[in-house]
Amino acid sequence: MKTAYLFVLIFLLSALVMAAPPPGYEPQSEFEDSKSIDNDTYINANKILMFVTNHGNFGRDLAGIFGNDFGTYYPYVSNQEIMNSNLDMSVLYAAGLWMGGLVNSEIRVAIAEYSDEYVSGPMAGGTYQPDNPDFRVYKLYKDSLESNPNIDYLQWPVDQGAPVDESGNPQIIGDQMLWAVFNDADPLQHDNRSGETAPLGIEVQQTVWAEDQDGSITIPLSYTIPVYHYGYSDVGVEVDIVDGSAFTGDDYMVVIDSVVGYGAVWNLINTTTSVELLTNQTNFSGDDSSPVVDGLRIRVIVPEGISWNWSGSTRPFTSVDWGGSGFFGGIGLGYEFFGSSFDFISPFNVEVRWIEDGTGQNGYCYRRDQGYTYDGLFPQNLTVWDVTSSPERQINFAFVEFYDPSNTSGQDADSIWNPGEQYDINGFRDSLAGREYFFILDSDYSPSEIPAYAQDQALFNDFGNFDCLIGGWVRHRYGDGKPDPGDIWRINAQIGNPGIPDTFTFTPSYEQATSGPEGISIYIKYKLYNKGGNTIDDFYISLWSDSDLGQASDDLVGCDTLDDIFFCYNGEPIDNKYGVYPPAVGFKVLEGPTVPSPGSTAVFDGNHIPGYKNLGLTAFIKYINGTDPDDYEETYNYMQGLNRDGTPLPNGTKYAVPGDPVTGVGDIDSDPSDCRMMGNFGPMTFNPGDSQYVLIKLAVGQGLDYLSSITVLKEVLNFEPPPSPTELIAAIRPDPQYGLFMFALDPLMDTIFITRQGSDPVGDIDYSSLLINGSMVPESVTLLPSHPDFNGEVLALVIPAKEFIMGYGLPWGINEVTYSVSGAFSDETPLLLNGSTIIIGHIPGDINGDGNGPNVADLTFLVDYLFLGGPHPPVMVTADLDCNRSINVSELTLLVDHLFKGGPAPVACP
Repeated sequence: MKTAYLFVLIFLLSALVMAAPPPGYEPQSEFEDSKSIDNDTYINANKILMFVTNHGNFGRDLAGIFGNDFGTYYPYVSNQEIMNSNLDMSVLYAAGLWMGGLVNSEIRVAIAEYSDEYVSGPMAGGTYQPDNPDFRVYKLYKDSLESNPNIDYLQWPVDQGAPVDESGNPQIIGDQMLWAVFNDADPLQHDNRSGETAPLGIEVQQTVWAEDQDGSITIPLSYTIPVYHYGYSDVGVEVDIVDGSAFTGDDYMVVIDSVVGYGAVWNLINTTTSVELLTNQTNFSGDDSSPVVDGLRIRVIVPEGISWNWSGSTRPFTSVDWGGSGFFGGIGLGYEFFGSSFDFISPFNVEVRWIEDGTGQNGYCYRRDQGYTYDGLFPQNLTVWDVTSSPERQINFAFVEFYDPSNTSGQDADSIWNPGEQYDINGFRDSLAGREYFFILDSDYSPSEIPAYAQDQALFNDFGNFDCLIGGWVRHRYGDGKPDPGDIWRINAQIGNPGIPDTFTFTPSYEQATSGPEGISIYIKYKLYNKGGNTIDDFYISLWSDSDLGQASDDLVGCDTLDDIFFCYNGEPIDNKYGVYPPAVGFKVLEGPTVPSPGSTAVFDGNHIPGYKNLGLTAFIKYINGTDPDDYEETYNYMQGLNRDGTPLPNGTKYAVPGDPVTGVGDIDSDPSDCRMMGNFGPMTFNPGDSQYVLIKLAVGQGLDYLSSITVLKEVLNFEPPPSPTELIAAIRPDPQYGLFMFALDPLMDTIFITRQGSDPVGDIDYSSLLINGSMVPESVTLLPSHPDFNGEVLALVIPAKEFIMGYGLPWGINEVTYSVSGAFSDETPLLLNGSTIIIGHIPGDINGDGNGPNVADLTFLVDYLFLGGPHPPVMVTADLDCNRSINVSELTLLVDHLFKGGPAPVACP
């Protein structure tokens, strides 16, 4: 909300699945080319930012201002939050005004959904007008008054029908108000698949407003679970909230480890209570099967502990056996195998490089069939390199050769590491011989024997010296041949050592805000004028919406026929955008169209119409993506509260799913999907020259779960501000106004209003008797029939602001003062009213007079004045920091001491 201050320094005191339109529904090209189409304007007065157009559609960012297709953000904080992608949650994807009726028994409709059948601007001569850049959405702020106009205030389109007050000035409601006019009179615009009829000939004047309001309604703004990583691996940890009510507020730690027989594992520890909550977890998928503890889903995502790739055209070996890891199949870090206790601090990479037979390095061979005895150091056709070190180094290699004792063909072990190259007694590859252990050792290569390795069962018994980087039980890939010279098998180790485990710490928390009911509401008013010369029978007005609440595909809808409310809510306890607290969004018909009703009184835009009544919600329709109306007949059926084919709804009423989802009673929506909903009002007869009117309230409710959000929503929609007092009051506008630097005010005027905060008139007051603070005579006194922010008649007393402030002496700082308005009624009954306002006077140390001091800018200004011939302070007394009626270096010393050394703040001079 923009904030206005009295007098001079006014400037002183924020992977979604969105539904696409059904096939064949595309925005018209006219919209893209028309200069009078306004898709850029939004209302953002409170916790909701919503785009509003001048062609019947609202809720969508059709111009891509924020880079999204949707355009209703909640909970809104700032535009920057949206642009930073910190706020990408939406409660409404698209909505718009639909109209339909019979002209000479022929169905005619006008549609506003994924494409719109309206054109901007008012009608003239019974039809639409050519494009005009003045046909746009106009936006006013609470302080867009005559003394502080914005461009839309100055260009307010009175000629288009925009509302004005008794003085002819723009009439504003709320903290922000948007106004636009459009019509359906262009037959070429009627090309939406759900419409495509002749025009109805209706002009629509649309007013949208909202205000901010403090209150006790809690709004979760964002969930924050920062995860801090201590370690060297590529492991990632993510934490999702799945049950906010289970929050403990404790700190947690995920520890990545490795256990023989398991391979990589992770543990979850509550570090506040020192309790290990999960142990030896092997789920590294990061998917929804990840475990949930204390309402948190712990997702541990890790690249495979060992990954590999071949540079050649074949893959002779696979490093994965039939399952498991480490010794039990595949390849793994050395400490997962018998024989190694080497501590790995960071990931590393090794390469096995094949070369010509007989030219490779020697490898240590052990015999599995002989109890892992040492068999010797034999030449191989490969070399092994540690390529992580700089420069790379050649390292030692060992293997266990498998020999099948049942093999009687003389095919003994050949002391070569060649998985799959042995044959059984029948001449076929031995199925068991297709695997041979291998070990890549952490020691610089030596062509001669290293004693620590040249021992029987060295890999079992000498943990301290048999330092294995990588171990594996490798199988041959039948049909892929043998490695060729030049082939390289690169093995990437991506998990560190349990001796120095990776740890991840986090603390669940979430930010929240509070609001009153008005702070999460928006009002939409439509005034319809039949200017096409057609008598429209059985006329209906509908509000259509495609909410796409968070995730589009899991929505449910409902209606409350007793309170004229229809709404959309999440169909599951958790939404992929709003988490465990998905909100609900809905509409309430505050004042519906008017129809004849003897003995009743209707409300039409604030006026009472005897002999008429306001219609409420006369029908409610739900349909899902794929069952959108394909033509005007199906559209008109929906507007009447029928199925698309014209048959009655299954429950026999005109209200789809009117049950209560919170209690589970009645006809309740049960199929979460991509839903649309329509609130309908009618039928009525709409004669040429007649007008109609609908006032609708949009709101968001957010409770502790997806169902309680419906309860909150209904409370917000049903909220009515408490009755205002009816006694006379005096106010310098409804919120505090501020005076600043009295010398700069002349000849600025301000206004004291005398009003009743109810509907009673001001009363019979003798204007000539009125005095401010017992002596000041108002410059003028005017009786106004209404004024923004007040109810009923208002008496406006214009006063000279400077004289008013001077009556309180030399002002310093921020001061709340009281004032009086005295006089008499015409019958000589005394009148005495009191009010209060705030005056901001001189600020000690505010040397440059910008109202923000004292700060470095004031220090710079003082230096410039004292030494560089700069301008003198606007109010000299503000620079007299030692109150000696002189400004010199001592002021500079005092200001430096205050700003940088913790010295005392400047005080007002007596």
